[in-house]
Amino acid sequence: MTDRVRYLLGKQPARLLLIDQSAPITPDIGDNLCLALENVLALACNFTGPSRMPFFSVMVLQHYQPEVILPFSYVRNNFHRIQTALNDVHLRISESVNACKEASPSYFQAIAEACLLYRRQLQSTAQPGGFCQQLEIILLTCQSSSHVQRLVDTALASIDTQYLKRIQVVSLSCTGGWGMEDVDLDGSQSSLHSNDSSNASLSSLIEVINMEPEVLCLQNLFTGWLVDMGTDSEHLHILLPPCLNSGNAGVPLIVKCDVHERVFQPAQLPFYNQFTIHADSSSMKMVFPSTSKAMGISVPIYQLQVTSLVPVTAVCDSIVFDMPLVAKATACWKMEWDDLEKNHQLLIALCQALGKEEKAMVASLLPPSKPSHAVSQPDTIPQGRFLLVPFSDGTLLVKALATQELLLPYQPSHNVGSVTQDTHDLISESLQQLETLESYNPLDHSAGLFESLKGMGRNLSTQMQQKRPLEESCPLTNKIVVKGGRPAMKPAVVATVTRKHSELADTPLTKRIEHKTGSGAPRRTLYTQPHSMFYTEDNAAGGTRQQAHINAGQIRHGPSVVSFPSTL
Repeated sequence: MTDRVRYLLGKQPARLLLIDQSAPITPDIGDNLCLALENVLALACNFTGPSRMPFFSVMVLQHYQPEVILPFSYVRNNFHRIQTALNDVHLRISESVNACKEASPSYFQAIAEACLLYRRQLQSTAQPGGFCQQLEIILLTCQSSSHVQRLVDTALASIDTQYLKRIQVVSLSCTGGWGMEDVDLDGSQSSLHSNDSSNASLSSLIEVINMEPEVLCLQNLFTGWLVDMGTDSEHLHILLPPCLNSGNAGVPLIVKCDVHERVFQPAQLPFYNQFTIHADSSSMKMVFPSTSKAMGISVPIYQLQVTSLVPVTAVCDSIVFDMPLVAKATACWKMEWDDLEKNHQLLIALCQALGKEEKAMVASLLPPSKPSHAVSQPDTIPQGRFLLVPFSDGTLLVKALATQELLLPYQPSHNVGSVTQDTHDLISESLQQLETLESYNPLDHSAGLFESLKGMGRNLSTQMQQKRPLEESCPLTNKIVVKGGRPAMKPAVVATVTRKHSELADTPLTKRIEHKTGSGAPRRTLYTQPHSMFYTEDNAAGGTRQQAHINAGQIRHGPSVVSFPSTL
């Protein structure tokens, strides 16, 4: 792609779970099925960010007529409704065990009803960008997988599969093994696809899986619904030095990959503070109103309960996440000197004992104590797991470990085959141009963060200077703003005029009363404000004309006109 962008979780299909309740299903299978569904959907309903499951629906199939238990519904923040539907499924499975065995259910009618239900939902829901335009049906059954596959393949020949992405047939073993149709003459278990999968009659839309009806197996299957299913673009480009002897000299050698998550990000779920002991990370969603209040925030004193030991080499790096932290002996000044020294000796002895056996400690994070003034908390709080790796300097490296709830299914690549000699030579020539380091020293590798931060600050300062007007060059009209934020079209005052000082204003009051003008003005003129020029009634007409000029938007320079009565 030239623009080097892709849509995140943009091709997640809507999923419909079709549960075959016909014999030989058992109550134990129903219990494990509903528990695994409830666990995975509880995760899906509480995820933040892009939706990993846009729509979900549940149908049951026991007789010839399929029944919709949960129509297509949004998954996020909808756990109560989904949980109610799962309770209904659990009840129906328990009741179907005591029912008499009837004829095989109609898979054709069930799949046709599922496709029709999805088309109705698609027409009634606005889908921006064409997303979620596919349906995936998961058929859970205890019947023979090859038998069900043939029935489904026959049904697809008469069904409109325009929006159908895949039908996943999951055959659950009731007695630890499958029917005779799934076992060859030597007694070996059938593969994921039946023996006649190569026949042209079988559709490529069908995928068959045989599994044990255990909670972890079912949970691993359902967790795969939360994985990014988009294949419209690659996720990662690895650029290697160009090969000089190839025809594309100077062009980097590009290896294109897809990136798959190994664990869920706990920051996208509630109770994130129970999966990290990094104080800033646990409170990073908080918005501090001021710097002083941010400095006074309180965080709990974490408690890690050691539960087991594990060899250091037996921990896979793919299940370690979050920020690594170094734990060393405390230097709290509130403790007695003897206690500090004893605590220091204990940590050194612990690291030496673990290092001698090359083992690390696995610990669980205990829930923080509930303050007396705190609001009500949930009945159960998760406990994250952490790995404590010892070092010879008397410190521990603390890492967060994935748990069962956070682990994503991993499917190893099965297409590893022989590589041509030309490909080997191409990679070897490219790798020979790279420098080999004895060790990685972070001090020798700069990411350019300092320069980027300083440049961002300089750009912000330049933008503020460009937006800030200069006081001395800004006219008065630019500062006149009326209500609503719009500038006045014809301001009443656009300029100021310095008035000439009147000597009469400084005359004592007795002298002003006795003053006579030669133009026939009133003998008594009242002055209430010094340093201002007033006119008498004789000049009132001029004041009226001036007010008319002001109302018309014209400018008139001169003193204001105020008239007073000729007699007191």
